[in-house]
Amino acid sequence: MKLLVYTQVVDKTDPILGFFHAWLSAFAERFEEVHVICLKQGAYELPKNVHVYSLGKETRQRRVQYVLRFYRHFWHIYRTHQVTHVFLHMGAIFTILAAPFFLMRKLRGVRFLWWKAHGHINWVGRFASFFCDEVVTSTESGFPIALAKRRIVGQAIDTTRFALPQSDQERDQKHIIFVGRVASIKHIEVFITVARVLKDDGYTFSVIGPHDDTAYAETLMHSAEGLPVTFVGSKTQQELVSLYQQASILLNTSLTHSMDKTVLEAMLCGCLPITANHAFETLLSPFGLYADTQDAARYVEMIRMNTEVPTERRAQLREEVVKVHSLDTFVDRVFKL
Repeated sequence: MKLLVYTQVVDKTDPILGFFHAWLSAFAERFEEVHVICLKQGAYELPKNVHVYSLGKETRQRRVQYVLRFYRHFWHIYRTHQVTHVFLHMGAIFTILAAPFFLMRKLRGVRFLWWKAHGHINWVGRFASFFCDEVVTSTESGFPIALAKRRIVGQAIDTTRFALPQSDQERDQKHIIFVGRVASIKHIEVFITVARVLKDDGYTFSVIGPHDDTAYAETLMHSAEGLPVTFVGSKTQQELVSLYQQASILLNTSLTHSMDKTVLEAMLCGCLPITANHAFETLLSPFGLYADTQDAARYVEMIRMNTEVPTERRAQLREEVVKVHSLDTFVDRVFKL
């Protein structure tokens, strides 16, 4: 079996999409060859049977060049390497661009899968769904259109990398973190409001992630002046591990309805997540960590209730992720091998 993949970034140091590097390594264990077309290429260390082809965003090419290179690479791989599966990661536009190859798929017996796990699906996403055999998503809310071809498979987190600390004594029981892009869609202003309420109770706060929206980030930093809030900036996947292990609670204020990987990563490291993101209602409600509504006062109450919880409870949360969302079982869940 041979696999052709499209993804935005192949770069193990990327603060948002660095996780996909581990996905490619997992794919390489089950496929004879893995050919990866990416919009942007950075640092990577992948098995010898993984071949990477960049569209050139790292050198700031024009968009028309990205499209031409996409077709050149796709056609070459599709024609000469006898691929059996195509896995299109996220980008609806490139799923649409691959439509001519999808329409030819039965001549070659090729199966097209589109991974889409973002809660909001616009008309482009709806159109893209026509050009795949299956839409593979992490949760029902991650692709909220009940298509016959939709298949819910959970997430894929490296459960070896994201692990509990050797001792919970390393954890600051009153340190709260947010992890993700610093952009208005993440509602980090709510995180700052929580910090303002808890500033005299000994809690400290960190905002970890790249500043995608500079104006929004500056507004947040101005709002956080005088508060125990640190803006940490971008971190690699490996650097995130120690940050999760040292924090007590991850406050996730995103309401995208997609299964945010940072919540699962935190759980694997024993950092308790609190969120109102609907994608986590089933997983977190039994532990009292799901908020019915995005409300700073409710978050403050939940943080106070979940400060200094037993190590055993943190380990129990980790096991919930391992059972359903481990990278070790992801390839079988997606490709049904």
